[in-house]
Amino acid sequence: MMKDRSLPFSSGAHAASAVGSLAILQFPEAAGLGIVHMGGASGGVCLETQEDLAVHARVFEQLRAFALSPAQSARLLRRQAII
Repeated sequence: MMKDRSLPFSSGAHAASAVGSLAILQFPEAAGLGIVHMGGASGGVCLETQEDLAVHARVFEQLRAFALSPAQSARLLRRQAII
């Protein structure tokens, strides 16, 4: 399940600041199998090694720690829509 969460500018710099979009696909039924996709203006890059998955999983966890909760994110988006 995917939930939208906002990362406000007030969170400051983080490990994914220069990455752009980041998607990590992993498959519970195939441990160790996965892919990291980093998007960019001219396309994207896919990374498949265990090391790449581990590094980007840590980056993603840092983003989750800094992000607003789904409820806080919804309130922020509603406030921004009114402005």
